[in-house]
Amino acid sequence: MLTLTATEAAFFGSAYDTIIPADPLSPSGTDCGCVVYIDRQLAGAWGNGARMYRNGPFLQGKAEYGYQLPLTPREIYRAAIREIDLHCQAQHGRAFHALPSDRQDDILRALESGAVVLETAPAALFFGLLW
Repeated sequence: MLTLTATEAAFFGSAYDTIIPADPLSPSGTDCGCVVYIDRQLAGAWGNGARMYRNGPFLQGKAEYGYQLPLTPREIYRAAIREIDLHCQAQHGRAFHALPSDRQDDILRALESGAVVLETAPAALFFGLLW
């Protein structure tokens, strides 16, 4: 891995295998290389926010204004994964990647709907990046 820690890679592997499960005709998300792809993107210019406006002020804006956070994509992923794992530890006693797949699916749905509150970035925004 270029930029992901082992915990982050395990999170992505579990998340992508939940979103893209293997079946008799196709491979899982990790078998398709989703974790390697996101690792390479986060290690490059996009992950470092090279083409993003990085000077404030960062005000709460309308959804149609687009991304309005001072964090790079790599910083968002790193912080959100840490917060999701803390949420899973508090609610279920294990990190996200150690939960059963049906529980992982529930958590991903909660992130998508914004039902899980993350301090660093809106959960729905993180899920959109993950997706």
